[in-house]
Order: sequence, then structure tokens, then C-alpha cells
Amino acid sequence: MSRLDLLVLTADRPRHRYFAAELSRAFPNSRWLSEASAAPSPGGAEGLSRHFQRFEEAEARFFEESERQNQALLLERLARQIPRGGLNQAETVEFIKGLNPRFIAVHGTGIIREDLIRAFPGRLVNLHAGLSPYYRGTGTNVWPFYNRELEYVGMTVHYIDAGIDSGDIILQGRPVFKAEDDTHTIGCKNVVLGTGLMGRVIERCLAGGSPPAVRQDKSQGRLYLKKQFTEEIVVEIERFIASGGVREYAKAPRQARIVSW
Repeated sequence: MSRLDLLVLTADRPRHRYFAAELSRAFPNSRWLSEASAAPSPGGAEGLSRHFQRFEEAEARFFEESERQNQALLLERLARQIPRGGLNQAETVEFIKGLNPRFIAVHGTGIIREDLIRAFPGRLVNLHAGLSPYYRGTGTNVWPFYNRELEYVGMTVHYIDAGIDSGDIILQGRPVFKAEDDTHTIGCKNVVLGTGLMGRVIERCLAGGSPPAVRQDKSQGRLYLKKQFTEEIVVEIERFIASGGVREYAKAPRQARIVSW
């Protein structure tokens, strides 16, 4: 059997399965490892619960066709299912080493630790739902709505290091907004955008080695943690959207911002 070209590491929400399915189709010599997703909502305040529930509903609608079409493909390519946090367990690390893929594409998993990073230098690449270094951490395509900085909504493909979304940047892209978009629809659009970016990176890697990258200047950006996302933040985002903030931004659609080779 030939050496595995691609291993896809994701969580198990519809958006992650879309990412795994599209890459699996594009790269036939590939496998998929699925880690259980983190709890989608912290519960508690009504606004927070409403926000996460609406995202789950939007995600289910957006990826409904993909879920139906790709069920058999994902079952065929599934190498292993693991619990949340299991990615860094010694048994899982050894399993991945045994597969010895030429490239590992990551999206939505828990934080990857040193053992796995050291085992695959230049081959472990993450799709971050945000524009690094400006927005790193959690909810980084939602916070730009709160900060009235929609130009910083986007996706980043970067090498994985020991930091949080801090590795060298390979490619980035920004979505085109429509007047009716909100945090939920843009989040789904961004997965499609980011999957395309990751596909380009994989093609480059398989054809000619590790793609070049741009070092991040983390002094420019902000790191957001899950505990910072409160009821007050959700209310302010909803107020911004209701006041026409997205509609005004969408009048002059931005093309994808690409850091290219």
C-alpha cells in the first residue's frame, strides 16, 4: 500500500464533516480522524443560548445537502473516532505516526500538543476560523461584528505551533458579504472558503514540499477566550446587525485577502 497522502483531523459538527468530505474527495489517498466536538453552548443566559441555537440551525441548513451526499464517503475514509481531548493521548499520537501521512489538515479540534507537533514538522496545518494575527482564539469571526471590524472576518491556513492560532501563515481569505448575512451565515460561508484554501495548500505540499509562509506579528492582534463571550456581547452584535451594519458593509464587497506564494 502506498504512503498516505493526507490525514484530516476534525471535530464532528456538520461544518467539520464538510471540510473532511471535500478534502477526501479531492485527495483519494486520504483518511479522516474525527474528534468529538466541544459543547456548542455554555448555557445560562437567554441571549447566549439563542445565539448558539441559531448557529446550530444555520449550520444544519447550510450543510444539509453535503451531509446527505457525503455520508458514505466519510464512513469509508474514517480512520478513528476519539473523544474530545483524545487527540493528544499517547495511543492516538502513535496511531497517527503509524499512518505517517505526507500532510495533516486540521480544523475544529482541541489544542494540539507538542508530541504531535514535533512528529510532523512542516506537515501539520490548521484552518483557523479568523484572520490571524488580528483575531486569534475563540469566536474570532464573531468578535469583528462586535468591534465593527467586518474587514477582519475571514479564514487563515497556518502551520501549527505550540501557541494558539499563532503559527506562520500560509494563506488567508475573506468572504464576500451580502446584506442579509449575520454571524451564522458568514460562519458557514467561511468554512467553504477555508476548505478551498486548504485544498490549495495541500496540492502545493504534495507537489513540492512545505509551502512558504509569513511569520505572524502577534503584537498587532488580540486573543479572545471563550469566557469573554457574554450575554452583553451577543446583545451588542444583534444591535449592530439590526442597525444595518452588515448591509452597509456589503454595499462594497471585498475580494478575498490572500497571503500567497
